[in-house]
Amino acid sequence: MASSLTLLHFIPSTSNQAHAQSNIVPDDTLGANGSVVIPDASVKGLPAELIEGGVQQGVNLFHSFDQFNVGQGLRVYLANPAGIENILSRVTGMNPSDIQGTLGVDGAANLFLLNPNGIIFGSNASLDVEGSFVGSTANAIAWGDDGYFSATEPESSRLLTINPGALFFNQVASVSGNIINTGTLAVGKDFTLSGLNLDLQGQLSAGGNLTLSAMETLKIRDSIALPFVAAAGGKLLLEGNQRVDILALTDPDSGLFSLGDMVLRSANPISGDAHYWSGGNFSIEDIDGSLGNLSSPRGSIIRSAGDVSFNSYDGASLQIFAGGSVTVDNVKITGSDPTNNIQETVTLSNGTTISIDGSTRPTLDIRAGTKDIGNPSAITGNPNLNQLELSKAPTTANIKIGEVIIEPPNGQVFITNQYESNSVVTGSIEVTTINTSSEVGNAGDVIIDSGKDIILIGTNTDNQGLIFADTSGPGQGGQIKLVANQEILLSDRFFLSSDTFDSGNGGEITIEAESVTVDGAVLGTRTSGEGDAGSVSIKTKRLQVLDGGRVSTNTFAQGDAGNVTINGSESVKVIGIGVSGEDTFPSLISTQANLDSTGKAGNLIINTQSLLVEDGAQVSVSTFAEGDAGSLTINASELVQVIDQSPDGNFPSGIFAQANPDSTGDAGDLKINTQQLLLQGGGQVNAVTFGEGDAGNVTINASESVQIIGVSADGNLITGIFALAFEDSTGDGGDLVINTQSLLLQDGGQVNASTFGKGDGVNLTINASESVKVIGVSPDGKFPSGIFARTVGDSTGDAGDLKINTQSLLLKDGGQISVSTFAQGDAGDVTILAQESVRLIGKSPDGKFPSGIFALAVGDSTGKGGNLIFNTQELLVFDGGRVGTTIDASLIENSLTFLPDNQIDTTTLLSNSCILRSREQPGSLIITGSGGKPTAPGSAKISPFATGTVRTIPSDGSSSSSTQPDRPWQIGDPIVEPQRVYRLADGRLVLSRECLQ
Repeated sequence: MASSLTLLHFIPSTSNQAHAQSNIVPDDTLGANGSVVIPDASVKGLPAELIEGGVQQGVNLFHSFDQFNVGQGLRVYLANPAGIENILSRVTGMNPSDIQGTLGVDGAANLFLLNPNGIIFGSNASLDVEGSFVGSTANAIAWGDDGYFSATEPESSRLLTINPGALFFNQVASVSGNIINTGTLAVGKDFTLSGLNLDLQGQLSAGGNLTLSAMETLKIRDSIALPFVAAAGGKLLLEGNQRVDILALTDPDSGLFSLGDMVLRSANPISGDAHYWSGGNFSIEDIDGSLGNLSSPRGSIIRSAGDVSFNSYDGASLQIFAGGSVTVDNVKITGSDPTNNIQETVTLSNGTTISIDGSTRPTLDIRAGTKDIGNPSAITGNPNLNQLELSKAPTTANIKIGEVIIEPPNGQVFITNQYESNSVVTGSIEVTTINTSSEVGNAGDVIIDSGKDIILIGTNTDNQGLIFADTSGPGQGGQIKLVANQEILLSDRFFLSSDTFDSGNGGEITIEAESVTVDGAVLGTRTSGEGDAGSVSIKTKRLQVLDGGRVSTNTFAQGDAGNVTINGSESVKVIGIGVSGEDTFPSLISTQANLDSTGKAGNLIINTQSLLVEDGAQVSVSTFAEGDAGSLTINASELVQVIDQSPDGNFPSGIFAQANPDSTGDAGDLKINTQQLLLQGGGQVNAVTFGEGDAGNVTINASESVQIIGVSADGNLITGIFALAFEDSTGDGGDLVINTQSLLLQDGGQVNASTFGKGDGVNLTINASESVKVIGVSPDGKFPSGIFARTVGDSTGDAGDLKINTQSLLLKDGGQISVSTFAQGDAGDVTILAQESVRLIGKSPDGKFPSGIFALAVGDSTGKGGNLIFNTQELLVFDGGRVGTTIDASLIENSLTFLPDNQIDTTTLLSNSCILRSREQPGSLIITGSGGKPTAPGSAKISPFATGTVRTIPSDGSSSSSTQPDRPWQIGDPIVEPQRVYRLADGRLVLSRECLQ
């Protein structure tokens, strides 16, 4: 039957702290084989008292004493007969053992000293034990089910051959006396002190495991004259069932050291003002083995070659260096550590540097996955402690932190697994809450640097799922810097902010990772006071803002909002909406001056390869108050896409620069630089004003193409680029300029620069080096594709001018270009400069919208219509296409009428004339459509040739001048459709046909 070793308590006893006589008195419980003390022996070449005798059972030797004390400066050794591996000694008397000299074994056996009344190791005490040593105030050692070796019931004891070396641990059942140490105690192998209470000073070291276990309280102290050192070549266990109380920061050489795992265990929070060095894992545990709590009013430094884990920390500056992972659920930093903490300049993985100073700033400093945990210089006298041999190498450098609170001002949180990192292990960093906010001074900084991911997941609970570095007073907001080699994820309503609510400025937020995802979370800064909000900067390959996520800066008061700068080298995607109860809100990248604020909104810059704004998401700069909105600049080297509306139809996908209702500040300028711009399904780009402020300018530079296609799925939102001054606004609209190679507006897509208010509309300029195509109407037939500059409704402002520079302009199937006034303001001019051609073809399928170019004064408007100016090689209008300064229902389809300075009698020219070639050369007529146009649909361009006179057409329809004399056309004469446009020698234009020869 297998047996185990346990320390048992049978009869409670009161610890007697009075020193016993410096003598050793065997009892008679072992009979004739009792212990024998030889007072004048020589052990290891020096005088000593040698204890022989005892009862041998296999590898075990048993001794029993009434009193066991070692006098000041004396040496007491227990003999080690051949074959003996364990020497078990008990004290059955009523006094504690007082060790003031050297206690040892004359051999390599393990030594057990059992005294229920207590054990005292004085300042000159030492151990000379090559094997293991166990000093305990337990009443008995149990042999599992086979009895026990008892100090309180010696007559019932059984002396067995069981080896207790591997069976003693975790077998302490009850302890009554105390153990006190002020000496320097070292053993070759394992070292255990187990008592009711342990009061430890001095130095304790073991070549193997070191166990310091108290049934009630483990107390550790140091002093300037006497540093405390607990050093283990293996594992170190500090256990106080009710309390562990450590204060070992007075002497810089004090500390707890182990080459193996280090565990501090108690049912209550451990008070641990100390520096810890572990070659294995480090953990704080509850009695049941679950993670426990650490308190350190003066601050702690934990160095571990393995993993570090505990439930919570409360105290001054805490620094953790771990070769593996770090898991801490809650941390509260209550102050700095002015005498014992680290001051250091650290280089982050992105090359920037930060200063760590836990001595002047309340600091949480966690570094996982590091190969540099420092050298335990305080360990001396045992060469094994200088050899780092982990029984199990760390496998991950993950850091998982619950809630971190820095209570005093000017704090600092630094969390990294990139410091002197071990290339074998890597990991992510997960944080629930960090709050370094301050009401009286500067808020604390937050720096997180991860070799893989940074994971910030909200909990949908108040004050949980956040990083706050806010200031509510004159101090500055804290800086927040997140750096990750792979992804930074903010999700589930996580809030990350550095705000100001008073005169202090907010802190900056800097994000840098291979990919950044803001999924239903908020990342930003704001000011609600006199101070300015901090800026937000994101540097990544890929940025995603999803499901109502927000990246923003705001002002709600006098201070200015910060700038937002996004550098996404591959892509930036802003997609969808968020849902909270019955409310929905768009995914958003923005800067904003909010209601009642006087500060300015910040500027927003996005630099990327590809930008996608989809499903109701928005990118915007705006003002609701006195402050101006900032500018919005997008530099996308390949593509910008703005697509669709939100699923609920409440939000268009858009890129906006707005001055909102009741605002007096100006909207900012909007500029997009890209190769291709695609707007589709209700997606919009606009600069608008609803208030007194002016709308900003819109500039689109798309080196290849701009495509504006369709309307939203519900048909209510027009896809387009807009520069508008809305109803009740008094500000002017901004200018709208599109520079591209090819512009396509199709299926209801529009470019619109209009005013509905008192301010003037904008000038609209399109420079398309190859082509402009305006095709069709929306699928429901409500909206024509078009380019418009209008003054509408009760507006008094003038519409702006519309100018198009291109090689080829095509309007087809209802596509339109117009400047118009529906109100008091004047319409602007339309100027078309087309190097090759202008073609206006057909009308919408329902005939409602002709393809055309118009300058109109419509309805009850009092403003003037604008002018139409064309400069092109080819002007083609047919199949319902129109050009005009008004829309008249009697206008003949497929006709073109010019009104030159010298009016022509078109009654004659259009119905009863032809152009006759003459061999004589009295002058010349250039057949042209305002300079080289085709004379009929589909024909080639014409060249000038000489003509003679203009003659009437014979009544039979022939063109021979010899069959009928010239006379004016009369009612009843046939009407012959003109074939071409002709320019006479005096420059007049006519519509006619060529006379037959």
